[in-house]
Amino acid sequence: MRWTSIARFLSQKRNSLMKSPYRSVSWLTILPVAVLALKCSPCSAELLTIETSAIQSLSTINFSQFVTQPIVVLQTGQPPLDIGQLVGESVLVRPISGTSAVGVLFGVHSSPYYLGSGSWGPNRNGFLGIGGGDGTRVVLRIEFPEGPIATVGGLFNYPSDPRWHPVTMSALDVNLNVLERYEINGVAPIFTIGDDIGEFRGIARGHDEIYALEISAPFAVIDDIRFGRVVPEPHSTFIVLGIVIATFCRRFHI
Repeated sequence: MRWTSIARFLSQKRNSLMKSPYRSVSWLTILPVAVLALKCSPCSAELLTIETSAIQSLSTINFSQFVTQPIVVLQTGQPPLDIGQLVGESVLVRPISGTSAVGVLFGVHSSPYYLGSGSWGPNRNGFLGIGGGDGTRVVLRIEFPEGPIATVGGLFNYPSDPRWHPVTMSALDVNLNVLERYEINGVAPIFTIGDDIGEFRGIARGHDEIYALEISAPFAVIDDIRFGRVVPEPHSTFIVLGIVIATFCRRFHI
């Protein structure tokens, strides 16, 4: 559909050039507009609930660097914590409201996170705990200041008990506008039996435009944060350029 629209536009532009007294220079408007049409085509968006092999190959933060450190408690107003040491770039956890923790044993009292049908504790070898267990809604952002990404997610768990709802996951752009938002406890509930287990939840976009993953919940845990960027596809731009050059050459008999 995208290429059909571009081809139709170029055909119309070519016909107008044949009638234009400025045809010697008007063709210069074709290339930028065509490329812009390519870049501005609607991008796909998707809630991810299955950890495919492609997702497993993305950069992964498993929080293992915090195993030998004291628990890091994040509260509103504190500076962000950089968790990206294992992936070679800065990835920030920024507390927006409420209390969260990073480490092996979490919570204000250094106890595991009990999720109703199981718990997360030291056997996870490091994870991010959201909320202090008092029911207060917590909002935090996982930010990627070194450049927007296209895919982000992680191994989540959150209680099925509605007293701990809603749990929302949002993809934000660089201006902190919402690109996608899902109430994941509703559209993708988790019912696990046992300790230290969960399910993958993530968001994928068609372009590198996600600056932050924002999580809002009274109580949740996340580990193995995975993220990646779109591999450039220069052939798409060359195809558009080829169409422009062919149209120009045909018009001027080159």
